[in-house]
Amino acid sequence: MPAPERKSDLPVGCAAPLNLEEAALRIEEMLAVGDATLFQPIPTGFLHFDRLMGGGLRGGDLHIIGGAQNIGKTAMLLQIAARVASEGALALVVCYEHGVQMLWERLLCQSSHELHGEHRVSAVSLSEAYLAAVGERGGVAIGENRGRPHMLDEVIRRVPGGIKAWSRMAEIAQNLWLVSGDGLFTSVDALAQYLQFAFRPRRRVVLFIDYLQQLSLIHISEPRDLSTSRMPSSA
Repeated sequence: MPAPERKSDLPVGCAAPLNLEEAALRIEEMLAVGDATLFQPIPTGFLHFDRLMGGGLRGGDLHIIGGAQNIGKTAMLLQIAARVASEGALALVVCYEHGVQMLWERLLCQSSHELHGEHRVSAVSLSEAYLAAVGERGGVAIGENRGRPHMLDEVIRRVPGGIKAWSRMAEIAQNLWLVSGDGLFTSVDALAQYLQFAFRPRRRVVLFIDYLQQLSLIHISEPRDLSTSRMPSSA
């Protein structure tokens, strides 16, 4: 295809069109890398979905999970993200609705439930363990805490099933990134930058956005008045 004469011929971020021969050469370049995982789907762990998607998530695909509030969309997203991380890919979760602490806690609870053990972590047991750990350390001077276990370790030990659940999460800890999204500033450009960070240590990255209605479409290349910027209306 003829190349654009100037960068300004295309909107910022837009790729130039490729004819079929150029598209084939792109695939040839990927084959030459010699990494078979680039052509393998990543299973989601949900067998029905994997069958419908030809084995799982594939590079370049976009999947949207819709449903009523409190139906379990975030829980499903976190389960898939954990499975992606266990497959050696990097799962990047950007959540506009919940903070990193809540996401971490929900992953810990899910991990304990998947172990099918007698004890399972719950939000209540975690909250009680937080309060107990803080109460125990509350009367101790900061200097006297040196050499003692991390407080989170104490929390995990206090929660029934916590040690096994956290041990399982630790196996995928480096492959699962959590981001608390801001409805105004975590824009498309910010997501692109996160992906640039993610691709440095990994070839395969899956981006999860929870939820899409809150994603700001503002681009850093466009002038904007922050006092009048609006989010896309939710469907």
